[in-house]
Amino acid sequence: MTTINKTTAQEVGRKLRSLNFEPYDYDTQIGCSVWQNGSAVEIANWGYAPGTASQELKNAGYIVLSVERGNYSHDGKHFEMVTIIGRVDA
Repeated sequence: MTTINKTTAQEVGRKLRSLNFEPYDYDTQIGCSVWQNGSAVEIANWGYAPGTASQELKNAGYIVLSVERGNYSHDGKHFEMVTIIGRVDA
């Protein structure tokens, strides 16, 4: 039986750190910001590789509700906005 568990921004943030995603750095403008938005968790990921946080979280069993991606051609950075609504436990 599959169970969907609620998750928190703190739990998702810890998982991202264990996957080597760094916290957002205001000086370099690179990294992940994670915050709670009601029952969902929002992640904003800025980096030089396109869309990696959402795939890593899916691989770890998190339910990704939505992903929005963009890039900034003037500096080569990519942006990914991810909404997580829970985690699947088998």
